[in-house]
Amino acid sequence: MNKFEYLLRSIANFSTNKNCPYCGCEKSVCIDRKFLVTTLNECVNCNLYFRHPKDTIEFNQKFYQKNYEQKDNITTDLPDDNNLKKLIESNFKGTAKDYTDKIQFIRRIIDKEQPKVIDFGANWGYTSYQFKNDNWQVQSYEISQERALFGSKIGININTSLSQLVEGVDVFFNAHVIEHLPDIKNMFTLAQNLLNKDGLIVIYCPNGSDSFKKRKPMDFHRLWGQVHPNYLNDKFFKNVFKDVPFLIGSNSLDLQTINWDKKSQVVLDLSGDELFAIASIKLQNF
Repeated sequence: MNKFEYLLRSIANFSTNKNCPYCGCEKSVCIDRKFLVTTLNECVNCNLYFRHPKDTIEFNQKFYQKNYEQKDNITTDLPDDNNLKKLIESNFKGTAKDYTDKIQFIRRIIDKEQPKVIDFGANWGYTSYQFKNDNWQVQSYEISQERALFGSKIGININTSLSQLVEGVDVFFNAHVIEHLPDIKNMFTLAQNLLNKDGLIVIYCPNGSDSFKKRKPMDFHRLWGQVHPNYLNDKFFKNVFKDVPFLIGSNSLDLQTINWDKKSQVVLDLSGDELFAIASIKLQNF
């Protein structure tokens, strides 16, 4: 029924404009298609891949309160007390939400004893919990009120209003959030306002880059659609972050072997299914 409703909504909104949801450019090229009426388009200006028909901000707010589901048994399924206890005792190791390597990687780049992080799109708090266990000062934000409330069960206070977030952080972290957003530019501007002068935005998302598409074309086709209206790629990030230092790579790499000076623009191997982009955006003009 969920897919059928999505198809009906796509048909109803088929005549809406194809302006890029990031830069507003009216020109794009179709690079993939599903069910005849939904297309993946590349903006000719900023290179964002985006789905048409698009969703409104109002629809996005409603969808992520009740309708959003993932089938990994942890992202949107709130664990019962017994399973939650096991997850906490293991610090989520061995699960799809084990962020240990990512957190250690970012800590090496930041090089601070007790860095400050905003976990943007915190869901029910599993990433925030791991940051906190690694001696980070954590602020969390989540659009879903139900999942945010659940965070209190593991000692994580999750804000549901952007106005509650406090500036002066070292890292604006978002993992598998940007592909869902109806307004990416607003997120970049928010991050810029909340980061300190040496702060970094850190993004993890499905990989829409050509290297991954060539290696796994069927997976490329599968990873955009109803819940992923944006499909990020290295061309978009290189374009958006063209005036600031950045590091772009994928999960084909061993994070513990990567060294970055925070001054250069570096692109690593992009063949993995998860893309990451790290940038110093305080002086960026979005």
